[in-house]
Amino acid sequence: MACLLTGHLIYASNATPAATSHLEQPVFAGNLQTGSYVIVNASGNVGRATVVGVAWSRDSTGGVYAPVTERGTLVVDDVIVSCYSEFASHATAHTSMSPLRYAYYVNELMGRWLPLHHADTDGVHWYAALLRLVAKTVVPQQFWWSTA
Repeated sequence: MACLLTGHLIYASNATPAATSHLEQPVFAGNLQTGSYVIVNASGNVGRATVVGVAWSRDSTGGVYAPVTERGTLVVDDVIVSCYSEFASHATAHTSMSPLRYAYYVNELMGRWLPLHHADTDGVHWYAALLRLVAKTVVPQQFWWSTA
């Protein structure tokens, strides 16, 4: 039972498992439907699971974490998901975050001499917040998660 935000990207498909490859494109978790297939970690192998129900709730007891990973993916309750949200393209989000990933990599090689861990009050890294601000002004609304 994966718990994701509705605007988070998750690898899923509406096609039958035999009809598609295991390299699915991420879609917004809020667009999942009963009968969709999600990509899962099945005992160390990539597999598929059928969504048997979708329920949304708000849990105010914990925080929300979205670490930027080297490959841009995470495993949440055995479901393979993108570490990105709000923007419809995992590939674009991952590419736009590459300067930050490279800065962290170089910083590790140099003995952590740069203070890269600064985040805004909402926990979003300043670089990601800047990208979102710029992108929201130039990228059409159809590429963004919307609750409307």
